[in-house]
Amino acid sequence: MSFSRKTTVEHVPDVPSIPAFKFNFLKASEMASKLNDVVVLSDVVGQVVQHSDAIKTTNLARKTIRKELQLKLIEGDVVKVIIWGRVVADFDKLIKPGDDEQVILVVTAVSVKPFLGELCFNSSGSTVLYPNLDIPEVKAFTTRNVQPQQPVFVELPPPPFIPNITLSELLELQLDPDNEECVYAVECKVVGIKPFWCYMACPTCVLKPIERHGEYYCVKCNKPTPTRAAKYRIQL
Repeated sequence: MSFSRKTTVEHVPDVPSIPAFKFNFLKASEMASKLNDVVVLSDVVGQVVQHSDAIKTTNLARKTIRKELQLKLIEGDVVKVIIWGRVVADFDKLIKPGDDEQVILVVTAVSVKPFLGELCFNSSGSTVLYPNLDIPEVKAFTTRNVQPQQPVFVELPPPPFIPNITLSELLELQLDPDNEECVYAVECKVVGIKPFWCYMACPTCVLKPIERHGEYYCVKCNKPTPTRAAKYRIQL
């Protein structure tokens, strides 16, 4: 918010009270529609039923830590929320292993991304945690008779090993079409981008959607694609 020299302030006495908090809570059924949307972030509220130990990892070539949470939403769905870096420290300050009380957690400014084959919420640099906040959405868990559960402190297995290979080794790989996808790490340098080669892809299957009735629609996924990802052809 910024003020100019011409800014004026008026008192409006008959306006109802402004809420201290305003959230954009997302349901589990709406996660696919927000896949990879990092422009308009969402919020999630749920009962903490499980959380892992902090896991050391590398994100965008930077060392960090992550923690995986399991939240039970008011509709009964259990979703995974992955928090990163500073948010992990905030969580550990707010919720200790062995807490006996029911914890209803609000996690703000999250995006929806695929992780190990499933959709999950990811924290951002703007994420804030609010445990047992005094708002109607949190009170709804009590009125719905959600049974208190003690947060479970579990240790997840280490992340899968991702082998490092060279570009030559990558090109020589003989992939088995009957096996699941393989993940490799290749450190290389981008030396060129093909001019005029670009398209906006479906974030799920990366195929190019078609325009239908004023919106983009993915024929393979058989659903609209409100968000799309830019695809380029590069030289390494």
